[in-house]
Amino acid sequence: MERREDQNNWYEPRFINIAFFLKEVEAWKEKEQLRLQATIEPRDSISIVSGTSKTSRTSIASATKIAATEKAALEARAKALPAIHAMEMEEAALKSKTAALSFFRLLKH
Repeated sequence: MERREDQNNWYEPRFINIAFFLKEVEAWKEKEQLRLQATIEPRDSISIVSGTSKTSRTSIASATKIAATEKAALEARAKALPAIHAMEMEEAALKSKTAALSFFRLLKH
């Protein structure tokens, strides 16, 4: 019974936060995909882009690297969430055991 209460009080709020975060990530990914698709136009063909200045190509490459890095960071964070959740669950279980042991020690005295 106590374990169920711990789960409801501890696990559920965290799970809701994680689920909300994952939905936000998916929405962001979809929005960015649409934005990127909308910004690519026929005049952006490789033959035209290749004629741009070196500075322009460098800034485009830099922006692409930054976007890729941000995407990788978000994906890594999303991938790490299950492990973080597992550790938080283990921590809660250990705290529960510690509290139970403390309670039994009090009863012995």
